[in-house]
Amino acid sequence: MRKNRILALITGMMTALVCQQVQAADIDISGFVRQEMAAKVTSKENRNNEQENKYHGNDASNLLNLFATRLEIDASAKLNENLTARAKLRGFADWGLYKDASGRDFFGAPTFGGNRANRLEESGDQYMVDLPSFYLDFNKGPLWIRAGNQQIAWGEAIFFRVLDVPNGLDLRRHFILDPAAEEYSDKRVASPGVRASLRVLDQFEFEGFAQMFSPSVLPNPGTPYNFIPDQFTVHTSEDANDDWNFGGRVQAQFWDNLSVQAIAVHRTNPDGVFRWRNETAGPLAGLPFSFDASEGVRSSGEWFKYAATTRLDGVNGVCTALNLASGCFGTGPAAYATAQATLDATFGGLGPLRGHIERVFKQENIFGVGANYVFSGEPDTLFDQLVMRGEVAYTPDKTFTSPSLDRAFLTEDEVTASLVFEKYHRFTQSQSWPATFIVAEYMYKSKSDLFGRHLDGMGGDVSYGATGVENGFHAVALALQQPFPNLVWRADFTTLVDVRGGILMQPGVKWRPNSQWTVDVYANIVAAKQNNKNIMQTFDYANELSARIAYQF
Repeated sequence: MRKNRILALITGMMTALVCQQVQAADIDISGFVRQEMAAKVTSKENRNNEQENKYHGNDASNLLNLFATRLEIDASAKLNENLTARAKLRGFADWGLYKDASGRDFFGAPTFGGNRANRLEESGDQYMVDLPSFYLDFNKGPLWIRAGNQQIAWGEAIFFRVLDVPNGLDLRRHFILDPAAEEYSDKRVASPGVRASLRVLDQFEFEGFAQMFSPSVLPNPGTPYNFIPDQFTVHTSEDANDDWNFGGRVQAQFWDNLSVQAIAVHRTNPDGVFRWRNETAGPLAGLPFSFDASEGVRSSGEWFKYAATTRLDGVNGVCTALNLASGCFGTGPAAYATAQATLDATFGGLGPLRGHIERVFKQENIFGVGANYVFSGEPDTLFDQLVMRGEVAYTPDKTFTSPSLDRAFLTEDEVTASLVFEKYHRFTQSQSWPATFIVAEYMYKSKSDLFGRHLDGMGGDVSYGATGVENGFHAVALALQQPFPNLVWRADFTTLVDVRGGILMQPGVKWRPNSQWTVDVYANIVAAKQNNKNIMQTFDYANELSARIAYQF
């Protein structure tokens, strides 16, 4: 109830202030309606959904992963010389053409009561409507304050998030497979809060924020981009819903070519961590299982296969599910054989079982530094106006999901770092061709992968448990944008490479014949080694041809 009172107070104050001055306001309204689709170009289906579970004899045959209509309306009102009100209404409706044997709810996420994944949202099985922006901006000289429902975007990199830590991501609409150049602009989860900055001597900027906690939103079971297998039920804790996140950033500009920044953030990690959740009643009370003849796990082979693909330890996961210590079966082939025999005896005696896991949210502190340096070189050479950006973040005592789903989480320090080079470069002597925008990136994480899964859970298979990987997670990305001479057309290409054997390529083209219409056509081409050590294997079924047709008003 406390969070509802705070939200009602913030909303009421903003509404009252706007209503007092709206008659004299300079109001601007714009928006767009857009049709979005993603058509499969291979026969692969999402292995995490029931209809593609080979152990249950199912075989899916969807033609589309996405077919949806989006409406966005942006409104701003300049209330006086210093105060501006802004709001964005977003509606997204999936036509429900993707089918799964288990049924599906595309958007329902009862995090804040009803089916709401965030506080200013209304959603159902096939639609969601929310206010990702609903705030007041105050500007006076060097002081800027923003109060209300807002995203805080500190990151500039594609795919990678190092210092971009204030907000989680909403992955329900198209996972991470929208055009990479949009830099998660449609994904960050907005939440009520206050953000302010003060510029001093035109060289230094001090920024701080306080914002209500909102969790990242995961794709639901039975939906196209679900990455938690249907054989599990996830119970999301609401204990952190009253939490607040706090942070600050200092930026400084030196000379004309060097800028530096430092951040410190105390937050409740929006991604959450997972562990077994015991049933409290019934014949399986005290164990994290319930009977499920249609979608439950039926064999040790299915258990080990799905443990490996979700980067869990299938051997020690048997120990912790039985409320025993991880490692109870020992190590090596003998441990696998004992776990296999235990599972086969359990499924033989009880039948198919559904697993129950709990998602909880832990607090953490993040400290980071970054720097941008602009090189000066001979005109039209590679180093002319080349921008180099480095970022490093350190999280002490970060909480991770144990690969065995142990009820006691892993706690370790983590370092995340990125190095980015970007520039505009003209490859032709013709002045009619605009310069090409180029971005090259490298990312390192010491303990987890891009999705936050601990590296100790990597490397398992149907015939053995997780082996883990050493030396951290490494990935590189490259992005190119080439406008055509008339600026009506633009060609894009983006690729993300996991050095342990996976690649995502995203070629595309944008056509903008006039100010009202825009057409984006792009492909997601995914290839991965089946070694359960790379991130691309998680969504290697998502080879798609995507299109977005938008009308702006």
